[in-house]
Amino acid sequence: MAEINTKAKRSRLRTAQPSDTGPGDRPIFQPIGAGVSLGWRPSSGKWVARWFVDGKERQRALKAWSDDKGKADGVRIMNFTQASRRALELATSAGDVAAEAMTVDDVFEHYRKDRETRLGRDTTDSLRRYRKWIKPTFGSRRVSELRAPELIDWQHMIAAELSSATVQRTSTIFKAVLRYGCEKRQIVSRDPVPI
Repeated sequence: MAEINTKAKRSRLRTAQPSDTGPGDRPIFQPIGAGVSLGWRPSSGKWVARWFVDGKERQRALKAWSDDKGKADGVRIMNFTQASRRALELATSAGDVAAEAMTVDDVFEHYRKDRETRLGRDTTDSLRRYRKWIKPTFGSRRVSELRAPELIDWQHMIAAELSSATVQRTSTIFKAVLRYGCEKRQIVSRDPVPI
């Protein structure tokens, strides 16, 4: 995934071949959290916010240029951080996106329902493992706040009590839930799970 969070990275994307960035002035998006992505248009240098509601894409121009065009003033010219804040404000004020990222419990519920309805899969085993080994530690935590070291510590903790096969299966379920949150619900910019 292309990153747009620094002037240098955007400069490399701007000079890329047309086949690398796509046709015209299509924005290059980077997830920024809470289901919102910030886009940057290579030829014009303008910022765009994107989020999804019931699977339908919504986009709004921030009416500001990137700081490639000059010194950031936070109004007409914004750096990546300022544009990210504005994109989150736009999506939140539209009433489509929660102000904070979803919790692990929220994501698991969406994941479970998706597997049952769309894929027709039985989630009894996943639900049992989730409730017993994942929920007590991470259920109320926001997915965007999870970091690799605490997930590794959790794996070590349950490894002291469970067989290696059970640890592997439970970890696989947790990774699948987090990936679902990142890919399908667009919650965080990267998968925090160590492979």
